[in-house]
Amino acid sequence: GDTTITGEAEPNTDIQITLPDGTVIVGTTDEDGKFVIDLPAGVELVEDDRVIVVAVDENGNTSAPTEVIVTDTVAPAAPIVDGINPGDTTITGQAEPNTDIEITLPDGTVITGTTDENGRFVVDLPAGVELVEGDKIEVVAIDENGNTSAPTEVIVTDTVLPKAPVINEVNETDTVITGTGEPGATITVTLPDGTKLTGTVDPDGTFTIDIPNDTDSW
Repeated sequence: GDTTITGEAEPNTDIQITLPDGTVIVGTTDEDGKFVIDLPAGVELVEDDRVIVVAVDENGNTSAPTEVIVTDTVAPAAPIVDGINPGDTTITGQAEPNTDIEITLPDGTVITGTTDENGRFVVDLPAGVELVEGDKIEVVAIDENGNTSAPTEVIVTDTVLPKAPVINEVNETDTVITGTGEPGATITVTLPDGTKLTGTVDPDGTFTIDIPNDTDSW
């Protein structure tokens, strides 16, 4: 995909480059010995193409040829990783198609996968591994030439909405509101006059919230 061929030779010498199809393109080094030669319009070099370069001085002396094989040394873009929730059993995302994916888990374990032809990847977590809130995951993409992308870091974050709490029947004489919900979740109860009461669901999934001793609030 490069559109120029660059290099260095003896200052102020002619450079002759033979392309894979036999076409010869020419240029000249500058006073520092650098050269930059544009490829002809429509010419695209691909992986494993061979290009031969020689330098020719003002007396017509030609150097030994330098053969260059076109190689992909460009790292793929950093992968895009989907959000990871506590308890997820897979890590998914998007990267360059048909590249290897390496995922470093919080304990240093590395698991691998491969993107499909559309660039999607789905990598299963090892049995017994459970991700928790705040865990950090690092993901890189590696192409077939071993070029490694910049890492993408993802922090495990709970983005799953809790189920709606279940409220037990409340009577006018009750002094508490009880029910069930997701353990650790905060429960907010809005009374008829707009007063808000809060409480926290216990580890066993139940909650109890005191009703103010104020008949105006109820």
